Amino acid sequence: MSIFKASYIGGLKDCCLKFGEVYKVKRILAKDNGKLFFILEEIEGEYESSLFHELKNKGFFYLASGEIPKVGSYMRLIKHKNDMNEFMTGEVKVVENSKIPGVYIAYTEKNAYSVSSII
Repeated sequence: MSIFKASYIGGLKDCCLKFGEVYKVKRILAKDNGKLFFILEEIEGEYESSLFHELKNKGFFYLASGEIPKVGSYMRLIKHKNDMNEFMTGEVKVVENSKIPGVYIAYTEKNAYSVSSII
């Protein structure tokens, strides 16, 4: 079971990790030198935490389009149903169902958004 998700920002040569990919962090190790290392789900080895963005939870938003988010696309979001100010997110890396029906958790390279269709 993961404790949070983080996206790989690069920095290792000949590595099995992909730039921008979102990984589940299973455990954090603190080494004697003060550096933190992540143990990832389904990936062998220990990886320095500085090689990852810890995804920030941005809260709940409505999708300006009527479709659920898709991996590889971008989301146009608004904060309130009658809001005229929309904004575009980065590329969606992972989409998960939440515990609330009709609400999804969409992860980009740096953020996590709880989203629902405006319709």
